Amino acid sequence: MDPQFTAEQRAQLVEQVRAGYAYELSRLLVELGGVVNTRLTQLMNQAGTLSERQNKRDYWTQYQSARAAWIEATQKAWQSALKPEMQSKPKVQLTLNELALVGTEKVENIILSSRIALEVKEKVGVPLEDLFLRVQFLMGSKLDEHDLLNPEIPISLMLDEWANGGMSLLIWPLMNEVVTRHLSENFTRIYILCNEQLIQHKVMPVIEPNHRFNYIPVATIRASKLDTGSTVVARPSPPTSRVDREPLEGGSSASSGRGNQQVSLIEQLHRLLSSHSNPQVKTRPMPFRPTSPALMKVVEHESKFMRLYADQEATEGKYNHESVARFAKQLREKSAEIKKKTQSTNDKATIEVVALMFQSILAESRIVPTIRLWFARLQMPVLRLALADSSLVGSLDHPARQLIDRMGSCAMGFDAADVSAVALETEIKRIVQVIEQYPETGKKVFQLMLEEFQVFLAQFLAGKGASERLKTVAQQVEHKETLTIQYTIEIRKLLQDMQVGDAIRSFLFKVWAEALAVAAVRQGPQHEQTMMFKKTAVDLVRLAGAKGKRLDRARAMQQLPPLLGSLRVGMSLLSLPLSEQEEHIKMVSTTLANAFLSKAQAIPKASLDILTAQLAQLENYVSDSSDDDIELSAKTIEMMLGKEAATIEVVVNGGVKTTPEMMKWTQSLQTGSWFTLNHNGITTQVQFVWCSDHKHLYLFSRADAHCVMFQSKRLAAYLQVGLMVPMEAEPLTVRATREALSQLEANPELLLI
Repeated sequence: MDPQFTAEQRAQLVEQVRAGYAYELSRLLVELGGVVNTRLTQLMNQAGTLSERQNKRDYWTQYQSARAAWIEATQKAWQSALKPEMQSKPKVQLTLNELALVGTEKVENIILSSRIALEVKEKVGVPLEDLFLRVQFLMGSKLDEHDLLNPEIPISLMLDEWANGGMSLLIWPLMNEVVTRHLSENFTRIYILCNEQLIQHKVMPVIEPNHRFNYIPVATIRASKLDTGSTVVARPSPPTSRVDREPLEGGSSASSGRGNQQVSLIEQLHRLLSSHSNPQVKTRPMPFRPTSPALMKVVEHESKFMRLYADQEATEGKYNHESVARFAKQLREKSAEIKKKTQSTNDKATIEVVALMFQSILAESRIVPTIRLWFARLQMPVLRLALADSSLVGSLDHPARQLIDRMGSCAMGFDAADVSAVALETEIKRIVQVIEQYPETGKKVFQLMLEEFQVFLAQFLAGKGASERLKTVAQQVEHKETLTIQYTIEIRKLLQDMQVGDAIRSFLFKVWAEALAVAAVRQGPQHEQTMMFKKTAVDLVRLAGAKGKRLDRARAMQQLPPLLGSLRVGMSLLSLPLSEQEEHIKMVSTTLANAFLSKAQAIPKASLDILTAQLAQLENYVSDSSDDDIELSAKTIEMMLGKEAATIEVVVNGGVKTTPEMMKWTQSLQTGSWFTLNHNGITTQVQFVWCSDHKHLYLFSRADAHCVMFQSKRLAAYLQVGLMVPMEAEPLTVRATREALSQLEANPELLLI
C-alpha cells in the first residue's frame, strides 16, 4: 500500500470494504431465501408419516408468511452491526455468560449458529484469513471477534431473526446441508471480492508465509456438546491448508521456483472467480509456454482411447451413475498418465486443473447420466485446447467454458424420460462429436458450436405450441409499443412550433400515435390503412387551426364526416370502449367549433405540407428501438391469443422499485436457465425460453406446458426480492473451478506430481 496513505484514508478504505461486504451479504440473503423456500418445498413433497408431513407443511406455511419480514429484519440487523458501537458490543459473549437467564431455545440457537459458522469458516479458508490480515494491517490492530466481517456474526444474527419471526429452529437440521453449502460458496465469493478490492489499492498484494505465522485469527466460538449444560469455549482457528503454512513442499531453490508457479496459478483462479461476481475485477493472462509436440501426441492418443471407451459404454447401454463413475475413474487415471509424460510444471498444472474441473462436472447429480457421459467426452478436447491456449483456464469468456455452461444450465432439471431431454441429448451428442472430429481447429470449433447451440435453443425452447404463439404475439406487442413511443416523440417534434390546442395534442400523442403503430405492425408502414391514418393526423391538425375565412369553414365542414369516420376506425383498432370513443369525437367537434370563432392566424400551408410529407415517411425518422419500458396489458395479450390465453399468465409491472444492478442482471439472463418461481404463493420450477428483441418481455415455461410472461421491471423485482431464484447459483464451469481451487489449496502437491 502507498506509504503516504494517512490514517483517515486507511479508515475510509476499511469502511468501503465493509460497505461492499454488507451489500453482498444482502444479495446472499435474498438468494438464500429462495434456497430455503426450495428446500422446504422439497421436504413438504417427500414421503413420510402423516405427522411428519403435517409438520413440514406447517414449516412451509410459516415460512411463506414470514419470509419477507425475516429477510428485511436480518438485513437491518446486519446494517446495525456495521456501526462501531455494535461491533464493540460483545453480544454473543454476554449471552453465553448469562446462560442461566436464557431459555433452551436461545442456547440451541447459539450452538447451531456456531456450528454453521465453523463449517463455513473451514470451507472458506484462505480468502477469509487473507481479508482479516489485510484489514488488520489497515487498522493497526486485531479484529474484534464480534466484527461483522467474522461470518459467525451475520449467521448468528440471521438465526436470531429467524426465531424472532416466530419460525421454528427444528427444521434447520433438515436444511443444514443446502444452507451451509450456499453460505460457504457465497462467503467465499464475498471474501474474494473484498480481497480484490484491497489488492487494487495495493494493500498487501502478496501475503508471505511469515504473515500467516504472525497472524492471530479471530476467536471462533465452538460448542462441544448439544445439551444446555455444555461448555462453550473460544479458541483460535488453525490454518486451513498446507498452502497457508508452507509455501512449498521443500526449501530448495528449485522447489521455490515451482512453488511460485503454483501461487501464479492459484491467484489467477482466485481472480477468475472474483471476476464472475464483480466485472470490475480483471483477469490477468496466464504465463504461457508452448506445449511440446510430444505431449500433444500423448493427449491425442489418450483422447482416441477415451472415445473408444465411451463408444463401448454407449453400445452396452450403460447409462447410469455407475457408468459415469467408471468413466470418471478412467479420466482420472489417464490424466495422471499424461502428467507423467511431461516435466513442465506449467503443463502439469493445466492438466490437473482441467481434470479437477471435469471431476466436479461429472459429479453433478442434477444432470442425467446420459448427458454427463457426453460432457465427459469433452475433457480430452478441452485439455488439448487448454495446453495450446492459456486463456481457457484463466478466462470466463472463453467459448469452451461458455458452451459447457450453456449446455449444463439447460441440462439441469431435465427428466431423462421426457421427450425434451431426448432432443437436448441429441443436440449435445452432435456438438461433442463435431468437436471430437476437428481438434486441430482450436477454439474456433467451440465458438461455432456455441453459436449453433444458441440457435437450437431459440428454436427448441420457444418454437413449439403455446410458447411459439405467445412469442409471436409478444414480439408484435413489443414492436407496437416501441413504435408508439417513437411515433409520439416524432409527432411531438413536428408539432412543436405549430398553433395546435392542448386537447388535439394530447389525442395525437396518447391515442393516435398508438393507432399508427398498430396499423404499421399489422399492415406495414406504407399500407393503405396506415397511410390513411397518417393523412388523418394532418387533417386533424388542419381542421383544429383557426378558420377566419368563410371558404375555410365551408371546406372544414365537408371534411369533418370522413375525418370522424377515420378516427372511429383507428380507435376501434385499439379496442377502445364506445363511450371513450364518443368522448374523443366530442372533443374534436368542440375544437372545430372553437376554430370557427378563433381570431388567431391560420396554420401556414407550408407547415402543413411539411407535416404531411414527414408523416408519410414517419418510419424513416424513428429508430424502432427504445430504452423505455413498455406498458403491457394482460388483457391485450389474452385478447390476441384467444383460447390459448388459458395456458399463459402475464405478470405486468408493479411492486418494489428495482436497482440498476438488478436490471442489468435481468438483461443478462441466458435462455435455457432454470429458476425456482414463487408466484401467488405457489412454488414451481420454470425455464427461461425467450426474451423479446428489446428485452422488454421475458417468457418462462413450466413442466405442465403453461407459460409465464414478465415485463422486464417486474422480473427484476422478482429477482431482487427472491421470488425468482436461479436453480444454479453460478455457471457450471465456475463452480467446477471453485471446487478445483479448493482441492489445490488443500493439496498443492497435485500441481507437481
